[in-house]
Amino acid sequence: MPIIGSLAGGSARGLGGLLSSIPVVVVASNYESISTATVSSPQASVTLNIPAGYKHIQIRYSAKCGRGGPNNGFLWVRYNSSFPAVMSAMAGSTSTFDVTTTPAEGNGYQAMATGTSADASAFGFGILTIFDYANTNKNKQIMCWSGANNPGSGQLQALSASYIDSTSTITSVTFGGTDSTNLQAGSVFALYGLAV
Repeated sequence: MPIIGSLAGGSARGLGGLLSSIPVVVVASNYESISTATVSSPQASVTLNIPAGYKHIQIRYSAKCGRGGPNNGFLWVRYNSSFPAVMSAMAGSTSTFDVTTTPAEGNGYQAMATGTSADASAFGFGILTIFDYANTNKNKQIMCWSGANNPGSGQLQALSASYIDSTSTITSVTFGGTDSTNLQAGSVFALYGLAV
């Protein structure tokens, strides 16, 4: 039975209407939980090791980084210790979006998070999907929906798509905070796999 709109505890409404015009269908039983990493005290990065045996990989996260400001935190993402070769992103508030082919500061910033001045309970969230991560006949394609909402400070959303110019199997994904800041306590990264 398909469910519509639920995204890592958020909702289509939680992304400020961005998803309201795009049908999102997730078959709940297809993805199975593989592992979860929880940040208990500030740390530079989190790495998820990806096992074999799945068609696609999905990482669902809730995160805060050490950068000041409520909503201006981003996460950089490395695949097998490398940044994506090409990345396009669309980001902005509920009323304004910008499209760019150059990630912020050129450092693979691919996912939203909240910053340290956000409310204690406010975390950015997102779903990052790596398609055909183990297929050695294809370059890798990645899509990430993410957002950050701090009450009283507005909300931001981002959609990014990346291309990795390699046919190597992706065996690890590492997340870190904007501008070399630490991931904050309470950040959670959950790895899921779509069985072959």
